Amino acid sequence: MSVLEHLGKGTLPHELESAFVNWCMWEQARSAVIAVLDKTDLQPLLTQFQQAADLAALTAVAQRAVDETARARDTGPLALSAAKAVAFEFNNLVKVADGEDFDAEAAAFFAARVCGWAAWAAADFSDVTRKTEAEAEARREQAERLSALWQQHDQPRR
Repeated sequence: MSVLEHLGKGTLPHELESAFVNWCMWEQARSAVIAVLDKTDLQPLLTQFQQAADLAALTAVAQRAVDETARARDTGPLALSAAKAVAFEFNNLVKVADGEDFDAEAAAFFAARVCGWAAWAAADFSDVTRKTEAEAEARREQAERLSALWQQHDQPRR
């Protein structure tokens, strides 16, 4: 059983799942969104993602990204498609990152999807297999991170 299969099953403490979701959002997925937006003409969004310092700011810029990518027309069609997809996936991620809708399993899923879109963009949209490979790599990284967090949580406190 993969450690990721414990997410959302009530077997992990909420503070551990919350720390994991924060890592997925801030460390894993946000940098992937920035990489995709860097391939577009949507530089103001790129800057806003880079400058977001808390969940409220990140949530607001994620919704702006969904709205602005839906209206954008001047970017190459593949870059714009990737930006739309990454904005949609990241917006879903921030929706499940906190509050009543908190869902660590869904957050991990959306973060991996964002990483997949970023890998496809990094390959200049020439190798679609990079998307699937990057999603699998993101899941491996998530499993490693969750395992490390779990070990830290289980360490006796002094």
